[in-house]
Amino acid sequence: MWQKIFKKFSPKTMARSIRLMTEVTGPKKVKELRDVDDAITSWESKVKKMETEVGQEIGETMKIAILTGMMPAIIQDYTYTN
Repeated sequence: MWQKIFKKFSPKTMARSIRLMTEVTGPKKVKELRDVDDAITSWESKVKKMETEVGQEIGETMKIAILTGMMPAIIQDYTYTN
């Protein structure tokens, strides 16, 4: 029963898949250090959702690159120099 309801209201469409993949691969830049934890948690949730719903996985190096790109400049500078 639950699966029928889920499929009806959460269909796997190409547009939905592309939107989700775009959110994962191009997240919004985090401006404040205090927002980093929440941004990472939100992004990780989207990654899991993408893997489950779309069946697409991204490698660890790509995850690091995406996360680094969404971080504030101070964290990016630290990452690149260390």
